[in-house]
Amino acid sequence: MIERYGKSSGPVYDDCLCKPGDVSSINQTLPSYCYSPSGTDCDWYRNCLEKRHPCDGTEASYAIKYAKKFCDLYTENYNKFSSIGKNWVDQVRMCLQVQLVPSLRPGKQQTCESIKELAFRSHVPCYVKPSESKTLSFCNIPTKDQLKVFWTIKGAFVDEPVASMKGLFETLETCTINYIQRKLS
Repeated sequence: MIERYGKSSGPVYDDCLCKPGDVSSINQTLPSYCYSPSGTDCDWYRNCLEKRHPCDGTEASYAIKYAKKFCDLYTENYNKFSSIGKNWVDQVRMCLQVQLVPSLRPGKQQTCESIKELAFRSHVPCYVKPSESKTLSFCNIPTKDQLKVFWTIKGAFVDEPVASMKGLFETLETCTINYIQRKLS
C-alpha cells in the first residue's frame, strides 16, 4: 500500500492483498518494518537495505556510505529547519526509503550498482514530490530551508559529484518548469 498508494494505514486495497500461499514460501530474514519504512529511522539503511544486499566496503556502497550518512546529517540539522522544512525532510526520508523497498523483496536479485542507481534515480522525484501533497516540494519550501538542504548535503558533491550535480540541476530544472507553468496558467 505504501509503495503503490502512499498509504501506511487504513484498509488494504484488493490489488495489495496477500493471497494464500504468497508468503509461506518466502524466507523472512528482515523485520517487517523494513517493508514499510516510516522514514524516521536512518538505521533502516543498515538494518534493512545493507542486510539484504551487503555492499558496504564496495565501490557502490550506497546504503552506508551515502544514504545513511546524509540521513544522519538531516537528523543532526533537523531543528534548524522551519516547521515546513521539517515536514519536507520527514517526507523525503520516507520517500527515499520507500523507493528502495522493492529491492528488499525475497528473490529480487540486485547488484550493489543497481541499488545505487535506483537510489539516485529516486532523489529528484522525492525532493520535488515526496508525498501526495500538492504543495510539499523542495520548490516550495522557504528559501532558508532550501539553503539548509544545500548546506546539509554539500558533502554529496564530494562523495558522488556527478550524480549529485545531476540531481541538483534536475531538481532546479523541475522547479523552474513548475514555476513557469504556474505563471502561465
